[in-house]
Amino acid sequence: MPKDHHHTKAIQMSLQTAEVQIYGAEHVEELNLSFSLMSIARGNCHIQVKAVRENIVGAIGWLKISIDRPIMNGEIFIKKENFEKTINLFRGPFPRPITSVIILDQELEISSVGDLILSEEKNLKIVDVSWIMPLT
Repeated sequence: MPKDHHHTKAIQMSLQTAEVQIYGAEHVEELNLSFSLMSIARGNCHIQVKAVRENIVGAIGWLKISIDRPIMNGEIFIKKENFEKTINLFRGPFPRPITSVIILDQELEISSVGDLILSEEKNLKIVDVSWIMPLT
């Protein structure tokens, strides 16, 4: 491996859009987020955040990284009370975009210019997520 490459389990992203979708007669809420990547030179990430009632043990979600296009898709599952708190925190307004950092179960290889180096499509587990919300 060339010395100018590095490995990371963290992906930092800047929020572009956020919307709550409500499905069916049961009014199941889902937070749909669209991000531009910050710690990787090119690409977008779409994450669906879903509420669950039980405690989550181990991975809190999954992330699929396409080999063909600079797009990542995933799901994150958080406890219902944290889901509702997160939606309220997202209401803003904010002086700059919200940032998210997801932590993966495996390292990704990044080139010296910030490009993601992949030889195949990746299906990874998300083990943690953080939100950075600027104050006005």
